[in-house]
Amino acid sequence: VTLTGWTGAGPGLHIFQLLSSGAFASAINSENGVSCFAPGASNTSRVGNWTEVDANTNIPGTVQAVLVADVDVGTAASDAPSFTWRPYVSASGDYEVNMLIPGCTDFQDCSARTSVKVTVFPGGGQNPTISTFPQTNEADATQLIYSGPIVPTSDSFTMTVTMTLADSPTGEGSNGKYQLV
Repeated sequence: VTLTGWTGAGPGLHIFQLLSSGAFASAINSENGVSCFAPGASNTSRVGNWTEVDANTNIPGTVQAVLVADVDVGTAASDAPSFTWRPYVSASGDYEVNMLIPGCTDFQDCSARTSVKVTVFPGGGQNPTISTFPQTNEADATQLIYSGPIVPTSDSFTMTVTMTLADSPTGEGSNGKYQLV
């Protein structure tokens, strides 16, 4: 950063913050390490049966672990598997929260993919936001799931993002099953 001018009798700078792409929480809990700014690592929890599978990263010799859950077609969202991420957020501010969705082509499960419901709890007494979007993308995709203020309520604050089967899932499934990733 180069300051090239000022207004008034002399230069001054009250505050300057440069924020990176920020906190993250991997679905694979062992990948959630402590950062320089967090008193503890981001963490996750899950309900139901989730299986770890390897996704091709398109970088020779490397794979990325991903969790998948099979759900019987016709299952109510309240009875479906769910997954919760709790990324550490160090400062109040306006944030964009993205979810990375592995493409279905590499997994050869496009016909089993459906839509999910994502609930974001941003803290500070704000109401949660609920959105529904498909996971039927053929290539890896980034989905914006929240844009707005996040207000930590303590030094160890983690926001909460929960994903489950959509209330009205899209698609017909494969062999009587949907797959969540």
